Amino acid sequence: MEAELSVQMDNQARIVKALANFKKSPKPRITEMYCQTRLENDYMKNDIYDVTEETYIEYKTLLKTSLQMFVKESDRWSDAREKSVPETSNKESFKLPKIVIPNFSGKYTEWITFRDLFMSLIHNNPKLDNVQKMHYLKSSLSGEAEQLLRQIPISEANYERCWSQLKTRYNNKRYLSHFILKRLLSQRNIVVESANALKELIDTTNDCLSGLTNLGIDTANWDIIIIHILCL
Repeated sequence: MEAELSVQMDNQARIVKALANFKKSPKPRITEMYCQTRLENDYMKNDIYDVTEETYIEYKTLLKTSLQMFVKESDRWSDAREKSVPETSNKESFKLPKIVIPNFSGKYTEWITFRDLFMSLIHNNPKLDNVQKMHYLKSSLSGEAEQLLRQIPISEANYERCWSQLKTRYNNKRYLSHFILKRLLSQRNIVVESANALKELIDTTNDCLSGLTNLGIDTANWDIIIIHILCL
């Protein structure tokens, strides 16, 4: 390739020199015969320049087209690598504290909180199979609730059975409302007025009313009844 380039450079120099000489020729010298003689040069006669230029353009275009194919292939590989790497968002850099499922001992007043959290984190989690769900369930129970399922081994088939037994025992609207009302009505009378005693009375009352509302019991118009009970 270097030899061919050297030849091309030499030809270029010859053409540049020929052009300069022609421009410097005196007018009397530039005759029809003189011009014809110069055109009879093989380089001019065979249009070597035009042919070379066309060949050069075709060759350069072909090289650029081929190079573009390599560039596109490189881009595809780059895109594939980017897609294979999981995106990291700003949200992922902020880690929320781990949510711990509260232990359920069998108290009806604890059931709703335990049920809702367990269903959200474990029961409805598609990433967990029934064996894992069964393990989480039994490890979250104590007292009466643990005794209810103690003899049932951890297995794929037993999870739905265990969860159904817990719901049958504790997901009882009548019993749950009974225990909530019992807590509401059994609050101690305030003997000595204090900010802490009033706060405890209000908090317990609101908690009981929220529990009843969660069971589907409408307490929106209970204000006059609640005020009467608390003032006794």
